[in-house]
Amino acid sequence: MEERALSSLGTRFVNTPSEPFVLLICNDLFFGSKITGSAAQAGVKVVLDSTATLDQLGSEFCTGVVLDMNHPSASPGSIAATAPDGLKLLAFGPHVRTELFEAASAAGFETVSRGQFDRSAGEILESLSQ
Repeated sequence: MEERALSSLGTRFVNTPSEPFVLLICNDLFFGSKITGSAAQAGVKVVLDSTATLDQLGSEFCTGVVLDMNHPSASPGSIAATAPDGLKLLAFGPHVRTELFEAASAAGFETVSRGQFDRSAGEILESLSQ
């Protein structure tokens, strides 16, 4: 069942999947749509959370989290603290913002530049979905 909820912060896609999925926390809806398209081509289900409510983080079917480090209200530390043990965590962002990479790494996230993520999204998401 899929439902769309509109908020003042953006569109949040709320899914209650009964199959493995990767949670994508990204408020850039254009880029988020591009990534969900790459995921679909790779056979990976992605749930887009543009408002960083983390509703799906505790789902037994969530296999990984991908965080856009440019998201204004998403903190790698709070996501890592909320995430169940063993959940795969990946953060991407602009390569020039080294402080974002340091904070995400310190919180337990694997990090890649936005360009690396964009070029290899299908492969990366596939590895997070297993």
